[in-house]
Amino acid sequence: MGACRSRLSSSDRYSPKAPSALRCRCNASPPLRGRDKESHTPPRSPLYRSQASFALRARGEPSSTLWSMTDLEIAVAAARAGAAIVADSFGRPVEAEYKGQKVGTLGDIAAFSLHPLKNLNTCGDGGIITTNLKDYHEKALLFRNHGLKNRNESEFFAYNFRLDSLKAAIANLQINDITKVTEKRNHTAQIYDSAFTGIPQIKIPERRTGVRQVFHTYIIQVANRNELMAFLENRGIETKIHYPIPIHLMEAAKP
Repeated sequence: MGACRSRLSSSDRYSPKAPSALRCRCNASPPLRGRDKESHTPPRSPLYRSQASFALRARGEPSSTLWSMTDLEIAVAAARAGAAIVADSFGRPVEAEYKGQKVGTLGDIAAFSLHPLKNLNTCGDGGIITTNLKDYHEKALLFRNHGLKNRNESEFFAYNFRLDSLKAAIANLQINDITKVTEKRNHTAQIYDSAFTGIPQIKIPERRTGVRQVFHTYIIQVANRNELMAFLENRGIETKIHYPIPIHLMEAAKP
């Protein structure tokens, strides 16, 4: 996968740090839930009970929350009634699809990571927000630049999230080849599938009907994980646990 390293999954509770940090910045309590053991994404849940719902992806595929369109339709309907905001992507790669519809178009707002591991990146770090809602668009423009509505006035105090011009230019060039890059990564994933299929100690990523994945990581589950990691390390092959400390046990999550 280009610069992507192999990763071995371990934690029984998966919840990425970025969305949890965002919820805390918004004075919300991040509900730390388990993950679907097949997809490594949060399990389907009653989204309509939350003020804001995030559909997260562990390896570049739509969350299991979206495998039932009923869940998504309920969430979107609640959002339209003012009860919730539905973010259908959070930090995951461009080009993933659900039933032919690209992620980033399924909910009210979406955020994409331009981290170097992703299929669209900036040779550094960056990100993109997508939305069709004018209010969210205008608010995002303020949030990224200290809340400044002009050179001298801030509507509210915010952050410095500006993407510098050089990184933006790189991303603008890369996006022209995004389909080709994505297809190459998915082809590489198929090669891994063929190599690992039939080995009972290895469980490869599950494929879902109607889902187009984007493999910025290729996560496998194995028996005797630590022994395998040591075996590979002795042969110069690096692996990582994705992630070794569940987020609810981290110092940041303690009361």
